Amino acid sequence: MSTGSFKTRYMILRKTPFRDTSLVVAGISADYGRLDFVLKGARAIGKKQFPTADVFREFLLEFRPSRRAESMPTLVSLDLTASHDGIAQSMDCYLAACSFAVETLRRAQPMLEMPLTWQAFSVMLTRMERTLSPKIPLMLARLAVLREHGMLSDVVPYPDLLGALFRCSVDADAPWPEIDETALNRIDGWVETRCRMLTV
Repeated sequence: MSTGSFKTRYMILRKTPFRDTSLVVAGISADYGRLDFVLKGARAIGKKQFPTADVFREFLLEFRPSRRAESMPTLVSLDLTASHDGIAQSMDCYLAACSFAVETLRRAQPMLEMPLTWQAFSVMLTRMERTLSPKIPLMLARLAVLREHGMLSDVVPYPDLLGALFRCSVDADAPWPEIDETALNRIDGWVETRCRMLTV
């Protein structure tokens, strides 16, 4: 690790073309919240170069913080660890992930850690690669966001299921609890309502 630099898990949630071959990317890290970078040459394609910076891809990132509030941090290295390209198999899942990305970027603050949100987003994408419906993966990701923001203290429907559902939100291989459609729909509605309060 370079002097004065930091390493973290990072996920790109938005990319914007910049000049001829570069990108401005916005994303989240587990340890440092929202981080935006200019990736020089990230759109260049050649025999030995193919762009890897894309939405919903995970990286091990090394960066140096900006010395001025109005400028972006400096990218040191960006190593791909997961791609989640399989999400493109379902347009419903892809659009739901895009919507969740917008919500997440809106809430994320620079240099403010968000490990549960980061982990739940990664697990949500993994689950969406295995299904055609975004309903359950999205509900689980939002549940983790609510927990990270301290918004699970009120009366929750079916509180005995909450622990198992939370484990599923941060672990793609966690066993799914026994839950009927009525309970699932009620919890989903409650989570969605609480998340709307969070984004206001």
